[in-house]
Amino acid sequence: MRPIIVFSDFDGTITQQDTGNIIIDKCIGTEKRIRLDDSILDGTCSFRDANNEMWTSVNLETFSEAIALLKANNVSHDVEFGRFHSILTRLNIPLKVVSAGLKPIVTLYMESFGNCEIYANDCSIERAPDGSASWKLKYVDESPFGHDKGAPIRLLKEQFKAAGLSEEERPRILFIGDGVSDLSAARDADFVFAKKGKDLETYCQREGISGVIVWEDFGAICNWLETWAAAV
Repeated sequence: MRPIIVFSDFDGTITQQDTGNIIIDKCIGTEKRIRLDDSILDGTCSFRDANNEMWTSVNLETFSEAIALLKANNVSHDVEFGRFHSILTRLNIPLKVVSAGLKPIVTLYMESFGNCEIYANDCSIERAPDGSASWKLKYVDESPFGHDKGAPIRLLKEQFKAAGLSEEERPRILFIGDGVSDLSAARDADFVFAKKGKDLETYCQREGISGVIVWEDFGAICNWLETWAAAV
């Protein structure tokens, strides 16, 4: 089998819901969060300013408390993700999760799955003078979304090139995602799985990214991997 490396988004891809929306809605309400989202779309507020306002308003005491909230709201992995991870483990395929969400949350949600590397924005819980909690983001980079998801893919390609591997010889790179922040990674991957009916599918069509495979659950990706393993 020709080597392959898998990169995947987290919110709305590995999980069925967006963890950030649920945490923020609990603390500031859905209406305010939507208003801030709309301010990003209409250009009256930058993504970073609106995002920072949302997250600094989160007053949960611990990340474990946030996980409990997510589980209470039935946020779970895609129904076929366990099978998908088992296939990766059996075929010794690395999984790299790239997320515009929060690394502590992603890490806690992925702790039962081995062979997984996480790239995500960091976060700390700080204390105000009155003792109340406030969440502070530390972005991965200076890109508009705080995390250029294509960067680790491009770095990996550069490392393969430095090792003397040609484009034909290096491992293939597969990316799985659903949203606008996934477009950079989609441009740099060899195979792109875009979730059906979501923004990434639309943006790939607009940007002319070829070879995009549309998926509804990880079962379709499992089948593709099994076919790949049998054929190469």
